Amino acid sequence: MKKKRERPMAMLLAIMMIFMNFIITPVKAAPGDVAINEANFPDENFRKYVKTKDKDNNGILSKSELDAVTIINLDREPMTNLKGIEHFTKLKELYCIENKLKELDVKSNTKLTNLECNKNKLKTLDLSKNTELTYINCSENQLTALDLSKNTNLKFFDCHDNQLTNLDLKNNTNLETFYCFRNQLTTLDLTNKTNLKTFYCSQNQLTNLVLTNTTNLEDLSCWNNQLKTLNLSQNTNLKTLNCEENKLTALDLSNNTQLTKINCKDNQLAALDLGNNTQLKTLACDINKLTALDLSKNTELTDINCDHNKLTTLDLTNKTKLEYLSCVDNELTALDLKNNKNLKTLVCGRNQLAALDLKNNTELERLYCSYNELTTLDLSENKNLETLYCNNNQLTTLDLSQNTKLDRINCNDNQLTSLDLTNNAAVTKLEGYDQVYGIVVDKSTLLFDLNSLPGNFDPSNSRKWVGGAVTDNTLKLNDDKPTTVTYEYNVKPSLSTLRVTLNVKYGDVVTVTFNKNGHGGDPATIVKTIDKGSKVEKPSDPTDTEYDFDGWYTEEACTNKFDFTKAVNDNITLYAKWTKKTPPAPETVTITFNANGHGTAPSPLTVNKGEQATAPAAPTDTDYDFGGWYKEAGCTNKFDFTKPVNGDITLFAKWTAKTPPAPETVTITFNENGHGTAPSPITVNKGTVATAPADPTDANHDFGGWYKEAGCTNKFDFTQAVNASITLYAKWTAKTPPTETVTITFNENG
Repeated sequence: MKKKRERPMAMLLAIMMIFMNFIITPVKAAPGDVAINEANFPDENFRKYVKTKDKDNNGILSKSELDAVTIINLDREPMTNLKGIEHFTKLKELYCIENKLKELDVKSNTKLTNLECNKNKLKTLDLSKNTELTYINCSENQLTALDLSKNTNLKFFDCHDNQLTNLDLKNNTNLETFYCFRNQLTTLDLTNKTNLKTFYCSQNQLTNLVLTNTTNLEDLSCWNNQLKTLNLSQNTNLKTLNCEENKLTALDLSNNTQLTKINCKDNQLAALDLGNNTQLKTLACDINKLTALDLSKNTELTDINCDHNKLTTLDLTNKTKLEYLSCVDNELTALDLKNNKNLKTLVCGRNQLAALDLKNNTELERLYCSYNELTTLDLSENKNLETLYCNNNQLTTLDLSQNTKLDRINCNDNQLTSLDLTNNAAVTKLEGYDQVYGIVVDKSTLLFDLNSLPGNFDPSNSRKWVGGAVTDNTLKLNDDKPTTVTYEYNVKPSLSTLRVTLNVKYGDVVTVTFNKNGHGGDPATIVKTIDKGSKVEKPSDPTDTEYDFDGWYTEEACTNKFDFTKAVNDNITLYAKWTKKTPPAPETVTITFNANGHGTAPSPLTVNKGEQATAPAAPTDTDYDFGGWYKEAGCTNKFDFTKPVNGDITLFAKWTAKTPPAPETVTITFNENGHGTAPSPITVNKGTVATAPADPTDANHDFGGWYKEAGCTNKFDFTQAVNASITLYAKWTAKTPPTETVTITFNENG
């Protein structure tokens, strides 16, 4: 009995042992499988990432799981070691940007096409086995050398911000984009890189750059190197060039007719020929040695920077698209901007400009005209102005009443005695220090009429007088006869004050009052106090839109003209003389019409510039419909005759082939004329031949054709054209009955 109980117990224990053995026995890796452990993947964070590829969660990457991984993205993960990456032999794309890698072994990853390992601490990188690579970004590491001789499929290569001193790219003929800026390269040979379009090698130490037969290069940036020469003669597709901060003494761009942007600043160029660069939009040639700059062929220019040269003239007459101009620190004495109506930013400081006409520059937003010799500045038409720097000039007045968008003003170091910003609520910052203006004070009375100061001086806005006291509009100087009087002029409570110094000269004085005599705007009078017996300085000529100024006269009737070469010994009032302007003959423009291959072109139209033109009678053509007048032969932009015409123009006729009219048809109707069945009517184009229908049939009649009338007199000819609808009648002839015979047979009957 005991043995019987033991037998089932033994069987149960055996089963339990087998089951437990199954549970605790580890899964063994098959050939080609890789266990996910510290030995195979030492970096803990990389190991965590690798576990996401273990689809059956058994702690082992099977060969099929490894082969399924073609992309690994570890960007910005805190990893220092990618040991184990070699097991992913089917890997095509590896992204390990901004980790903390000091080494990277991808020799086993022979299928790699894309590698991005930038922003690490790599000192070496062996890519000799990765022959399928087309994209490499290893920038911002610590590489001192890099062999790409085996990477012949490479199209994109970025190695900027390393420590490379040499790069041999002779085998990389498929390169399209190449960035190697901020290294230590001294020479680069890109001969026969016919696929290369974008190349940046700035901030190296290049003394030699060979671009022979890089014919498709479009974007070149080689700034901040040591280049003394740059041969671009074969780079005929170049669109963007940045070669600033080199040592170039010459730059030949005659073959680079596609250029739209040039930056050659901070070189040693004494001349720059841009005659062939007619598509140029942006030019920076500042900090060179240019004494002349011919831009007559560059009508597409929108941005010009020619600062810090030795230019004495700058012709911008045909730069109608110009939006930005900076010509600081040259030797310009004049600047004609009347045709630059799209100008938004003007920086013309540190020249020798005595005048600046900005009336036509109504789009101007930023003006920097500091350090010139300006005595007046008319900004009445510049209503979009937001920033004004006119410091260090000789301005005695500054009218900003029309510039309501102004935000910043710097008018330091002028001769302003007052400033009115009543209309300028948007101003947040004003710099108005160091205003110095000279006055002459009567030595006996020590009194000075503040009305004689230029502009609209308001004594109530002045404060902190030093050297004198103000009562109403009169300044009484201290008895010690100071040579300077200072005060502050309140412009706006939220802004700093205008700080003014009056340089005082004492003497017997007289007052000269200039009365504008009804024209020329405010102020209506200008008062000047001068030494008795001295000559008065002629003020700037007043202007008026409808009258021409004709000098200052000693009486209101303007009979005797005042002589400014003679001394003034008594108080005097001078009157402006005005003559009504003769309207100028209107400037005309011509509209020429090109028939564009059809019809006859109308005669040219001449209209006043800025006015509308009347459309001429539309031309005609037998085979084409006229579709309007267009601005180009390809007829893309239609000309609008309701808009003003501001320049000569040729218009081209647009034509569309006419659709042939639907042909006129006629109908032939068939009448069976008493026998058979009539065919269906036939419709044919008028003037064409009809096809005869199948002959109708009748058991007792023979069909004899189709006739034009029921009596069947005139037979219809199907070989003749049909020009009108018609009914045709069948002709019938009764059939002759067939002769039927019988046979009589005789029998002799015996």
